[in-house]
Amino acid sequence: MPIPRDDLDSQIRIMRQNHEGSPEYRQAEATLRVLIAQEQAEAAALQLEAARDHVEATKEASAAASTFAESAETQTSRLVFATWVLGAATVILAIATVVLVFVTASHTGK
Repeated sequence: MPIPRDDLDSQIRIMRQNHEGSPEYRQAEATLRVLIAQEQAEAAALQLEAARDHVEATKEASAAASTFAESAETQTSRLVFATWVLGAATVILAIATVVLVFVTASHTGK
């Protein structure tokens, strides 16, 4: 919560109206320091909360990335298997084509 402007202005006004060594000046200076320290503490608390939120978001992103990596690895394994199956099927079809060419050629030649 920001320091109310009236509190700051009133403390500064007291400091201006009194000389530096007077009790009123010292009291206003001390009050002003307390108000500033409170403001800094609140700002630090907000920064800490933002940092914690960032850490939590980073953890969630890391978990999602790990899940994605596992899924990608599984899909890669499936793709490798499918590639080998297609390669084997291609070899079998090539052999069958050669056999059909020879069978057709031998029956046509009679």
